Amino acid sequence: MYEVALETNNLEIWVPAIVSIITLVLNLLFYIFIQPRLTYKATAKESLKKVSVDLLNYLAEIISYEQFDGVPTQIRKYSLQIHLHFKAGTSDGQLEILLEQIFNEVRKRKNLTSTDDIDKWNDEFRVLARNLRKKLAKHCGVL
Repeated sequence: MYEVALETNNLEIWVPAIVSIITLVLNLLFYIFIQPRLTYKATAKESLKKVSVDLLNYLAEIISYEQFDGVPTQIRKYSLQIHLHFKAGTSDGQLEILLEQIFNEVRKRKNLTSTDDIDKWNDEFRVLARNLRKKLAKHCGVL
């Protein structure tokens, strides 16, 4: 009878100890392998969000510009910063196309002088900027 009580007592001690050790090992594995990856992805997403907001603010400002010297270069700079956030080195197909369209539209705007052409360009550019904002929102989740 004393032996049965001793075996029960050993199980009461060893089972929680083994569960605690397994939990500790799992926590260590999480913090060594998974947590850094999650932190990196969150940091990269935050960085992409910041660049996207800067680009969208810049696009909102350039509608009122008279001179477009240096504007295509600035658009290209933001575009490259966005592309660097993707593993392939370029963004997905539709986002890449929109960024290139915006760059080309800004280059085209440098040569426009007619008020009617500028007004038409402004309307088309707002549509492009809106579409870009929608595409960036899919990647940033906040915009």
